[in-house]
Amino acid sequence: MSPKTISPEEQDELGNERRQLCRWIDCSAFYDQQEELVRHIEKTHIDQRTGEDFTCFWAGCTRRFKPFNARYKLLIHMRVHSGEKPNKCMFEGCNKAFSRLENLKIHLRSHTGERPYLCQHAGCQKAFSNSSDRAKHQRTHQDTKPYACQIPGCCKRYTDPSSLRKHVKAHTVKEQQLRNKAQHALDGKWAKAITNDIINGTRPCDMLTGIVYSASLYHAIRRSHER
Repeated sequence: MSPKTISPEEQDELGNERRQLCRWIDCSAFYDQQEELVRHIEKTHIDQRTGEDFTCFWAGCTRRFKPFNARYKLLIHMRVHSGEKPNKCMFEGCNKAFSRLENLKIHLRSHTGERPYLCQHAGCQKAFSNSSDRAKHQRTHQDTKPYACQIPGCCKRYTDPSSLRKHVKAHTVKEQQLRNKAQHALDGKWAKAITNDIINGTRPCDMLTGIVYSASLYHAIRRSHER
């Protein structure tokens, strides 16, 4: 099927269909189906490469033109851009799919319960379905905690980045709560000062316009002026 071409303005309106757009440099082909885009990338942009040139020229690619040393590696990498996930879980009722076969193998262990990666620390019987989880766990046996909180005044350190992320998120929530509390207190003082000025007659009652007051407070001010 022949590719469609679209303008940059139309590209911004694609929304969730952006995966069907080829963003290889100097290419603006657009396909209705993901499979067509995958075939286009392979036949037009990868198979046409010569020699040992296995570089991704996808616009905005984080590799920044760093080449691969094999064609198949570039093909697998392109799934990041096309969204292709050919490695599907075969367990009934599971719709998970992955771009890399290794990730599918790790996922399948969640169904089978297999945990081939044993902790190598003496006396520890824990086992894990993948090597990265084992590595994170093994750091708990060490005295070193390389992941430090960068927020001024906080000395917390962690053995793995996920724990640090959770900690930093807690900081963010706490800071927001403190800001809201401070703002509430400030608004209360400001409203009280304005109210006293209106009651004492040093500010016109029109100051209430645009200020959110409770009905009881508003009527109390009105009654004080009518005395």
